[in-house]
Amino acid sequence: MHPLIIAAVTGYKLSQVETFIYSALQNTSYNLALITQKSDQDIINALSGLARISIFTTKDLPDPRHMAGYRFQISSNILQQIQPDFVVLSDSRDVFFQSDPFYLLKSAPTRITLATEPVKIKDCQTNSKWIRSFFGARTLSEINEQKVLCCGTIGGPTCSILSLLETLNSTIKTKQELLRGYQWGLDQASLNQLIYQENEGLIEYDISDNNSGPWLTIHHERSIPINKQGQITNSQGNPASIVHQYDRFPWLERHLRSQLLTLNS
Repeated sequence: MHPLIIAAVTGYKLSQVETFIYSALQNTSYNLALITQKSDQDIINALSGLARISIFTTKDLPDPRHMAGYRFQISSNILQQIQPDFVVLSDSRDVFFQSDPFYLLKSAPTRITLATEPVKIKDCQTNSKWIRSFFGARTLSEINEQKVLCCGTIGGPTCSILSLLETLNSTIKTKQELLRGYQWGLDQASLNQLIYQENEGLIEYDISDNNSGPWLTIHHERSIPINKQGQITNSQGNPASIVHQYDRFPWLERHLRSQLLTLNS
């Protein structure tokens, strides 16, 4: 296998993404492809030349937050250039790798893994607002009983991810043209609309939830289980390979950072 992790670090300081970077380097054997813009000089200077890290630099955006709307197109270009076997498309500021993200995915080599938040769309004011704003009240009513899909951790075999990105990028681009620019939340709303309303079996996927899955999305969790080895686990007690949104809990952020040798040497 030649797996890859792709993430945009545009607009962040190194201190804001170093937990993500060093957890991936310490706890996985994967290469990292980091998307920056030209003005991200502190990150570019600090990480250029490091083994297992490739930096892909784009022109500066009017607002660094607009990268959320363009990262998937850039990721598609990176995948076609590098051609890894598997890939995780990841957020950077709030993702921690505890182990190999793909160790449970190898038995399903053509399927995508999507992570869900532990709430239904109808019970999340933010996601409901995004979907209603971009796709209308009818779409919201048709999918609001589904669990929120998080666009911050998407993974699977490259061929399947490229197929997903082709459709997802088309949806985002069409909406951007109608809106005359990027709107925050469009990426996540587009993923949920695509999978739950348009998919019709064209994209094969598995769900990782916080109960039994290896990829956790924890913003809405009230308690975070930890085993005797200090690992964050799902509700069934199995160690997670990815912990997303850990920074919502300051104590958990301190706990995870304390485990990184690079940050404590």
